[in-house]
Amino acid sequence: MYTLLDSSQHFEFLDGEAKRLASQLVSLITPIEKDLRIAAGTDFAKLCADGSFFSLKDGHLAFKRGGSNLFFYNEGDLVGLEGAVHKIQGEISSEFGVVADRFSMADLFGPSAAPQVSQAALKYMSVHYQAMVELNSTLLKGEVALSPEIKHFEPGTVIIEQGDPADLVYTLVEGRADALVDGVKVGEIGPDQVFGMLAVVTGTPRTARVVAVSKCLAIAIQRERFIELIQQKPHTVLKLIEDMANTIVSLNTQVVGLSKPVY
Repeated sequence: MYTLLDSSQHFEFLDGEAKRLASQLVSLITPIEKDLRIAAGTDFAKLCADGSFFSLKDGHLAFKRGGSNLFFYNEGDLVGLEGAVHKIQGEISSEFGVVADRFSMADLFGPSAAPQVSQAALKYMSVHYQAMVELNSTLLKGEVALSPEIKHFEPGTVIIEQGDPADLVYTLVEGRADALVDGVKVGEIGPDQVFGMLAVVTGTPRTARVVAVSKCLAIAIQRERFIELIQQKPHTVLKLIEDMANTIVSLNTQVVGLSKPVY
């Protein structure tokens, strides 16, 4: 799992441990369906209502409640297993299709379930629950008021257009994108990179076009919320400076004589 907010080291540890236990658990049982391709927009909470749960193998799933993305499931996560304890209180879906193995809850807690399987399931659920508690404590600190927007882009889609007004700062979560100035490629953007920041801060039009090379998932923050983020998390500025420095180095090696900023 991951969240749009800064997560604690304890959450990262619990998430890693949950993935390890999930891998052990699914190795003990046989899936009902393997490498199942599930279409974009499918609500996993409804899929799990028949006693199924899923091991996510490719893609990501957003957990939404009240229209807001609270967190994301990613590769290695078990989706829907919490339904064994209580009804899933939210929507679990993706704007892209995903690949997952489907399992039956009866293999974990049914009359014929092997004791070691039930024990492995309970151990996983205990760690998963601790991770969720840690995640909720982060969400309740008020940082969720920043309301970041999740944007998906297909290959070839223009994310930022050169010359347009600047009102959003982006962080690329998944995928790759190219930055072009006057049609000339001047840089590449990968996961965890911040882009679109300079024009927002300086109040100038976009000086580059950014185009998705592959399917991209990005976090977009409005200018006003971006300023609030910096005020709440000064260490964020250090990452932005690092990203800017990397961009400048890249430009110096790729484009001779280019003097204006990239993003």
